[in-house]
Amino acid sequence: MRTTSASPELVSRLPQTGETIDGKYLVDGLCRQDEAAVVLEATRVPFGERVAIEVLRPEWASHGIVVDRFLRDGEAAMRIRSEHAVRVLDEGLLEDASPYLVLEHVEGQSLEAIVSRWGCLPVTTAVDCVLQAMEAIAQAHSYGIVHGDLTPAKMFVSRRPDRTWCVKVDFGHRKVTQPSESAESPVPCAADVRTDVRALGAVLHVFLTGSPPGEAPRKSLPRALGEVVKRALANGPRECFTSVSQLARMLAPFGTAAARVSCERIECLLEDRVSELAWPAPRTPVWGDPLPANDPDPDPWPRPFVAPASGRVVLVALTMLAALGAAAFAALYMSVPRGEPPSVGVAEMQPTTAMTPLRDRPADRAAAPAAAGGLGK
Repeated sequence: MRTTSASPELVSRLPQTGETIDGKYLVDGLCRQDEAAVVLEATRVPFGERVAIEVLRPEWASHGIVVDRFLRDGEAAMRIRSEHAVRVLDEGLLEDASPYLVLEHVEGQSLEAIVSRWGCLPVTTAVDCVLQAMEAIAQAHSYGIVHGDLTPAKMFVSRRPDRTWCVKVDFGHRKVTQPSESAESPVPCAADVRTDVRALGAVLHVFLTGSPPGEAPRKSLPRALGEVVKRALANGPRECFTSVSQLARMLAPFGTAAARVSCERIECLLEDRVSELAWPAPRTPVWGDPLPANDPDPDPWPRPFVAPASGRVVLVALTMLAALGAAAFAALYMSVPRGEPPSVGVAEMQPTTAMTPLRDRPADRAAAPAAAGGLGK
């Protein structure tokens, strides 16, 4: 959050750096201030969690109505759990009975400081920032809470754990609309809703042109988007958007895919319908029929319904697997090349002519009598 300087008279009547508030919060210094309250940086002990403490200004702390409204606003803001809202964590009273609120500590800069330093934002970035802020505003409207003072100074850009950027809205000192007893849901009146819608249009005008409506812009608005901003800034009930969901639908086409996701969430918050992003796409059952339409308790997570297999089906499947296995084995066996089996041990000697006995030779048997007669002589 942006740090500003404070006068010595104001600081001397507020908790000083190093002091402990209510025995739980150690003051680290001044964070920022406005007409109604001062925000201090603090650390929650003994956990070491960094927080921001919003303390009502001393000149207002003596007014009972203002104190009651301050605490009532804090209790109402505790219900807002959007990731795009600076959450209110706790509340209490100082030693002098001045009220305070414990807020989520935001690491980042305000969009007012970013635009002042870097100039106008690209169209898609500006639309995405406004739609993220509208998620928090839409949830507040669903609880009967109207911001009433939305400006770029109360919108901060921080980082998520995955390092993607995120816009957070500081609800600070805001208006709360109490619903009537006959109302079925705590919806703020149309006039209060249009106040936030016009504020969102003014914020978008600043992001795109670098100046608020009515002043000379540094940059001209795109024609199609300019018509949307013009309608958001209109004062008449017929010309102006009647809800932030209507404005979101008109802005989403000018943003990125994240803008369309934010628009879906905003519509679900204010139109009381289930988001299409919350559930997986329905799947067709593998076997059997889907759940009947008049099922009193349908399963929100669709799953296939498989009919039990009979014994005959199991037998046929096993037979087919066995046949396939036999065919594969036969093919593997036939693919092995055939050859003479290798000899084992010493090769067996084959008989030759030189090794045949003399008496077994035909020529030797014929010559044997002649040789015998010659020897006799």
